[in-house]
Amino acid sequence: MRLVFWQNCLSPHQLPYIVHLLDDMRVDEVVIVAGETVSDARKKMGWAIGMFDGLERCKVYIAPQNGIIESLLALRQNESLHFFSGIHADAFVFKCLSISMKFDLHRGMITERPNTYNFRWNIRNGKPYWMHRLRFFIQDRKYAKKMEYVFAMGMEAVYYYKSLGLGWKVYPFCYCTQTIQGKSDISKFTAPQYVFVGSLSPWKDPFTLLRAFTTINNGMLKFVGDGELKEKLLQEIQKNNLQENTHVVGSVSINQIPDYLYSSDVLVLPSLY
Repeated sequence: MRLVFWQNCLSPHQLPYIVHLLDDMRVDEVVIVAGETVSDARKKMGWAIGMFDGLERCKVYIAPQNGIIESLLALRQNESLHFFSGIHADAFVFKCLSISMKFDLHRGMITERPNTYNFRWNIRNGKPYWMHRLRFFIQDRKYAKKMEYVFAMGMEAVYYYKSLGLGWKVYPFCYCTQTIQGKSDISKFTAPQYVFVGSLSPWKDPFTLLRAFTTINNGMLKFVGDGELKEKLLQEIQKNNLQENTHVVGSVSINQIPDYLYSSDVLVLPSLY
């Protein structure tokens, strides 16, 4: 079997399982086609690929021309399964999906649920499910008919895509990270160590964690990450006199994240979406 992944970038949230698919004796080839290696925005967050263990076993194409895209789609059609990361999640992936419609392929989609979140932090780009359903049946149904599988991130996504009733095989799916061995050093602390790892953005809502921490005011809290709410978060920390036990670390390399996890008791990520 030949597995082909069409993605916006080489994601450290998906590569950890992709590079192990060749360990399955049923799989003889894994292909990854991405619009870019890592986006500038992700690089600022600390993402880096470098030599990802096992990636050398896969065939990797970055921003290929249309001719190469077509040749990858045409190869071993009956023996290949193509996984597209969403239908409209990324312009490059959508282009590849559109080109693929000329071929008789086995297709799967890896996707999160629709963005329904709205009316907080003045974010108003979320839409209720009925609007997503309407847009889907008007705009995406022609692509959906050619999709056999949906690998849905989170149970809300599973329920949503099953509810569309298109005969898809819908499977619960998840992001993952590379397993890294390390040594915990939390025993040297007498008070609980809490850590937040993520973007300091409205979607991750760091203020919910800060308010909760303010009520207990016990231990140490570290915010690892950067984003548009950083300055406001620093102001809130100062306002509540939490400078001694609340630290905003900022962006660090993705390779340093395990060090912060191993030195903490609890990881808290109050994600709104």
